[in-house]
Amino acid sequence: MDTSLIIEWLMKLNFAIFLLCFVCISLFAIGQKPFIPQTHLLKIKEKLKIDNCKIQFLKVVEDSRCPTGAQCIVLGTVSILLRVNGAQYTISSTQTNLNITLKDANYKIQLLDVIPYPTVKQNNDFSIYKSMLSISKT
Repeated sequence: MDTSLIIEWLMKLNFAIFLLCFVCISLFAIGQKPFIPQTHLLKIKEKLKIDNCKIQFLKVVEDSRCPTGAQCIVLGTVSILLRVNGAQYTISSTQTNLNITLKDANYKIQLLDVIPYPTVKQNNDFSIYKSMLSISKT
């Protein structure tokens, strides 16, 4: 591997770390807590509370993803139902971002994955599914 590429990559990494530190220190200096996006793996009916945002993974609405071991013309989609502070929202693999406006903050909820991924011989037992969500303030 070319040494100059490694050095260039390390310089970019150092700059990114410096920038993150600068933002955190700046927010601390003006009295705000930095909010770093968090990734959460939620089971069905599991609840999560971040500040005043209450999120619950209610159910899998649809899972038409192409099963592992099969040949499909289309990839298919997976959709889940979330409850956020009492209101229900559907988020899917085709519409992965959900922006929620609450009284004192805006949140971005992003669907990263839904597991398990279907297989050819699998019965769709949605009760064992888990959703991986990235949650951040905007």
